[in-house]
This record gives sequence, C-alpha cells and structure tokens, in this order.
Amino acid sequence: MPRKNRLHYRNAFYHVILRGNYRQAIFVDDRDREILLEYFEKAVNTFNCRIHLFCLMTNHIHLVIEVSDIPISKIMQSIFSRYVKTHNARFNKIGRLFQDRFKAKMVCDDAYFLELCHYIHYNPLKANVCQYLDEYPWSSHLHYAKIQKFPWLTTDHIEKLLKDYVKAEQDHYHDFINNRDSRYSRPNFFEVDENNEVIIKDSINKKVSNMPMLSLENMPLQKIAIIICDHLNISMDMLKSESQCQTVMLAKILVTYFGHYHAKYYLKDIALAFNMRSDSLSKTFNRYLRKMHQDPFLKATLASLECKLATSDPDKLIL
Repeated sequence: MPRKNRLHYRNAFYHVILRGNYRQAIFVDDRDREILLEYFEKAVNTFNCRIHLFCLMTNHIHLVIEVSDIPISKIMQSIFSRYVKTHNARFNKIGRLFQDRFKAKMVCDDAYFLELCHYIHYNPLKANVCQYLDEYPWSSHLHYAKIQKFPWLTTDHIEKLLKDYVKAEQDHYHDFINNRDSRYSRPNFFEVDENNEVIIKDSINKKVSNMPMLSLENMPLQKIAIIICDHLNISMDMLKSESQCQTVMLAKILVTYFGHYHAKYYLKDIALAFNMRSDSLSKTFNRYLRKMHQDPFLKATLASLECKLATSDPDKLIL
C-alpha cells in the first residue's frame, strides 16, 4: 500500500523523531554528531527554517523545527541523506542507517511545546547516559542553560513561553526544568509508554494559524514553466537556451523551486528539461535559495507566482 503524502503547512512547528534501523546506533563517534549539527546549521541557512530544540541520542534523534516555504520532508531529506552519505563513507558502510521515514507531529499548543522542551532535554538523563543534564553535550539544553552556544538555534519562542507560563523571578528555564514535575506538570496532556516514548494527546488549545503550503504534485513541469515564463514575460525557448540573462536565470530557478519542492520533480529531471548539468543547476539553485527570503523582489515574485499556480489548478492547494 503506498504511503500517504504528508500535509505541509507554512510556519508550522514539527516534532521530528528519527530512529536507527533496527534501533542500531546512528552515531559511531563524536565527529558523527558534530557533522550532523553542521548539517542542521546548513539547513537553517539554506531553507529559512528555524530549529528550536534538539537532542542526539545514540540510536535516535529528537528535533523541533519550524518551517517556512520548504516542506518538512525536503528539509529532512537534505539533512539526513547528506549525513548517511558522509557516515557511510567515513566507516566504509553501505545500506540503510535509519528506520523507515522520520516521524513528524505538528506542535499546535503552547503546553505541548513546553512539554517537548522538558521531555527532549531530559532524554539523556532518563536513558542513564549522564548524571546531570549539564554534562550531556549533544542537546539544546546547553544553549538554554547558557553553558554552550549554538548560533543557529532559535530560542526566543520557548523563552517567551517560559516567561508566560513559569512563575519565576528570573531564570525561567531552570525553574521549569527543575520543578516541572512538582509545579508545572500536565499529566492529562501526555503519557510515557513502556519504551519511554512520549505519547502526546490531542491538543487542548488548537492554536493552529498555519497557512497550507502549495501542492503541485499532479501539475506537469511544462505547465509550471509556462506560467512562470508568462509572468516574467519570456518565451519557453529561452529556458533551454544558454543565456545568462538575469531574467532567464531567474525563470530557471523559479521553475526549479516550484518543480522540486512543490511538485516533487528530481533536480536531474529539471536540469534535463533546461539542457543543463544537474550539478550546475544545483549550485545555482542553492545560491538563489539562500537569498530568496531576504530579497524583497524575489519574495514578491514568489508570492505572485504561488497565487497564479494555485488558482490555475485550485484543487492543488491543500486545505
């Protein structure tokens, strides 16, 4: 039976869990962990996403990530396919490292977010891999506890929630972490099963204000290209030309963006349509992707094209 497609929402928070295949170790040494954190940072800079929490355990990973325009599946694929490739090359291994695809549950509630903060950061202690949380170097706890900085980590959302919910004069994080069971426990909100895995019940506040993401899964790449070329006032033939004109390059990048991230075409297939090498298209695309969300013109162009693509086939906007 085919897998169901994931529903993707703009500006949504996701709790991601990824396990080693057959519960095997994901990391062989600390360099493995450092490499994965480097890929986290690259994803933040490339995909305009924000990572709020993380914990790297021996055979599983917890991550709370906020997405923008790029679907969570594409971000996870980029991070973990790179990691597996690097890991296997380092240790001369082949085959799967992770168990099936990642689990991702949308975080729709403030209380849920705080419970995840506590649960994720307490993982090493509950697994008896350390005696004190401050001793474990592979968790965002160190950043919140002001012991070590991860410059790419976002903390403002959780810090605001802590100020709103935790009645402490100062150092709201430590007060919550140390006194959660006695003072801030929400036993009706989540349970922990016999495998020490958290089971989050249905959200009690339903604070969902996320925008659905564009889905173009059944739209031919040519149709996407026609709409983009029309918007930029260039001919379709220009896409296959070797022209380095700024408008032509922008058209290629936009077709790649919507075709790859929203219609699920492979980069190599898009490059073939442009008579380009896939590695050349990938480098150009990644360069543009980093500035798409900072450049006002690019942001406005993306917004206009999203409306046109959605209304050209209205059933393809997931509701």
